[in-house]
Amino acid sequence: LIQGRLELAAGGTNQQTGSITLCSMRPERSIPYKVVVLLGMDEGAFPRTNRTLGFDRVALKRQKGDKNSTDEDRMIFLEALLSAQEHLLVFFTGQSLKNNEELPASVPVEQLIDIIKKSSSMGKEDIVIRHPLHHFNEGLFKADSPEIQSYSEIHRRAANRLRGETVDARLFLNPKWEICSTPPTTEALPEQITISELVAWLKKPLERYIQTQWSIYLNQYEDSISDREPLELSALDKVVIPKDLLASRLEVGGDSLSASVLLRAKGELPLGRAGELAVAQFKEVVSSVIEELDTLGLTEITTVKVDETIGGVRISDEISLTGGKLVHSVMQEDELKDQRFTLKPWVEYLLWSLTNPCSDQKVYTIHGYYEKKTESVKKQWRSYETRTPKEVLEGLIEIYKNAKIGETTVSRYSSFKFVSEWIALEKKSSQDDPPDTVENGATTAAISAFFGGSFRKGDAANPTVSLAWGNKAPASTFPPADGLANILFKKEAFALWGPIQKGRSKVAKSKRPQGVTQ
Repeated sequence: LIQGRLELAAGGTNQQTGSITLCSMRPERSIPYKVVVLLGMDEGAFPRTNRTLGFDRVALKRQKGDKNSTDEDRMIFLEALLSAQEHLLVFFTGQSLKNNEELPASVPVEQLIDIIKKSSSMGKEDIVIRHPLHHFNEGLFKADSPEIQSYSEIHRRAANRLRGETVDARLFLNPKWEICSTPPTTEALPEQITISELVAWLKKPLERYIQTQWSIYLNQYEDSISDREPLELSALDKVVIPKDLLASRLEVGGDSLSASVLLRAKGELPLGRAGELAVAQFKEVVSSVIEELDTLGLTEITTVKVDETIGGVRISDEISLTGGKLVHSVMQEDELKDQRFTLKPWVEYLLWSLTNPCSDQKVYTIHGYYEKKTESVKKQWRSYETRTPKEVLEGLIEIYKNAKIGETTVSRYSSFKFVSEWIALEKKSSQDDPPDTVENGATTAAISAFFGGSFRKGDAANPTVSLAWGNKAPASTFPPADGLANILFKKEAFALWGPIQKGRSKVAKSKRPQGVTQ
């Protein structure tokens, strides 16, 4: 292919390229073409007017035979007409952008229109085709106007939306949709998966599905590398960096590598004093959490082997226990609206409860964070438990199986919001309320969380979720009745987040839950 391209003639005046040729209107270009297109034939723009320069001595006293740009352009226009073998297309601005008034074409074009009218039975409306101003004009998508039809799918959807019509998104979750001649066959479920793999499918089922089944990776890599130094830490860095510090216990009672040196080498810290303050703040939080664990005797780390088969899926992995208890450290304030960091220890707890059942088993989370209001380090404990770990795991495995075949409705914010709002409304509801009050309110909250708002992005901001659901929320897709939730969405949302929220203890700040002490 490259050799063939290199062998092509490189002449700058070659007009017979065998493809579309773009060139300016110049004399001696009367080369025959099947189609000739002239652009910008507006009044005042063509033909050019004679401009007299102050130092042009010839223009002061013109004689016969002197060059005239107006006559030259008219000759070029004639040559273009003679070059067109089958079709001649002339484009000009026919309406004013200011007041929408009709504008004439250039004089040669208007003369050509008059000649065609006199020599045929065609009227001006048959010769001149007016195109809409906008690409999303509904006239471009009508079958009865083939001269100005558009084939843009995006603009067609915009035109339908302006007319008030709903646009049905083309969802890849629809099993009838085929993006290739032979859709891939669903691979058999693996005989064995780890806890991390299961949690990854539960957190981002849609991303995992299109990655494994279609090899589509959206937003995996940055398009460009920023050439600017970080001036402040992102919200994710404020969680990940102290978590790494806690895992390796950098700068905490040891001779290990300086945390600031390591983090600055990775390019994760702001320069100067701002970076130093961030590291000092992180070290203070990490030290406080480790001191709390040491005080409770939660220092010795042991591992427990878990191997359970749930719903035909074998989960085999190792769980780390701290002081004989399942303790998970989170370097941010405990927020009910975001339980992403609780999902993995929750799954570990469920498997641990099945492998080594006992009466007081719980999973504990200690949240360490820096409170700006008081400018001090805060700690907060939480505990989670359930009496039916096997049933809870069966619900999670069912979500995993649905995700493997692309038939899941789980989304990060809307599923969690649906369950939390349901529980909150259920506590406030009374017997006098309509029977569907709780479900209607939870569904509305889930839809709002899916699309997001001005202060927080929703699930629809994720390109994978947008590709899957289009402009519809999974909570309201194919509902049994108006205002009620999708049956599958309701089932999967409660299977994933219901036991966690219902098994979440209420512990006041700076207090420890029962059972965490030795």
